[in-house]
This record gives sequence, C-alpha cells and structure tokens, in this order.
Amino acid sequence: MLYLRLFHGRTDPAQDMDDWGSDGPVFGPYLFCHTTYNCSLRLGRSDDGCDELTIAGPDMVYYDGVYYGDWSVFGEAELKEDGFKLSVYDSEKAKPPKLKKRQAKIIVYIKGGVCQDVKTNIPNHCWEYALVDYDNDPDLPDEYVPFSKDEMEPLFL
Repeated sequence: MLYLRLFHGRTDPAQDMDDWGSDGPVFGPYLFCHTTYNCSLRLGRSDDGCDELTIAGPDMVYYDGVYYGDWSVFGEAELKEDGFKLSVYDSEKAKPPKLKKRQAKIIVYIKGGVCQDVKTNIPNHCWEYALVDYDNDPDLPDEYVPFSKDEMEPLFL
C-alpha cells in the first residue's frame, strides 16, 4: 500500500519562502497515485474510489487552506519507520478557493521581430497560445518555436 505526505506548506501561494514551510497531512493507504497533466493527483483507494487533490498555481498541491510545494509517496515500511500519523481525507478541504477576478497580464518579449518568451499571471493550465509568423521571415523555418509552453512562467501578482 502507498501513502502520500504533503509538506513545505504556505497559506499564500505567492509567499516567498525563506524557511521550509509547514508539514501537512499524510493520507492513505492507497493502491496507486496518479498525476494528470500537472493538474491533479488521484489517489486510488481499495474500495475502487479515488481521493483527489488539485495542483493549484504553477506547482503546489492544495489542501485545507494550505498550498504545499512538496509531496512524497512512500510505502508501509516508511510509514512505520518515520512514525507518521495518518489524516482522514476530506473532499471539501481538497477544493481550492475560486480564483479572484483579476485582470490578465501577458508580457511578450520580442527580439529581432521574433517572440522570445511569454510570461503571464494566468494559470498555465487555463490557456493556450499559438505562434504566428506574420512577416513570413525567410530566415526562420515555419516550425521554429523560440520558446515552449513548458518554459513559460506564471506571474503571481
């Protein structure tokens, strides 16, 4: 069986961390732990159900008002060895707060007429982008991509 531990928590996802943050709950036992597109963690219970945690912001797992920067999956031997106390999963505590309405901010870095980078305050799983070669620059192949979506950095204002 598997167990999931959340740690390095903070109540504000934009908080600069100068320390380790808070320890979080330990959930389990589970048959599996599955991550989907860096959006959620599905934790398979033995009754064929799943507990689910949301990956909020760019890279933090949300639970009970806290955003955790780290999570670890381990087995029963580690659970006993480290003396972790299990917490009861509550689906209501796993729901992140709704995003406040805010104005989208997108910064596009252009050099030599070519888009080099994009930064945004829109969570990366909520938008798509496309590159368009408006000037049909003969120096660049049509498939040229100066950056990838994976390299974009969300800005938290």
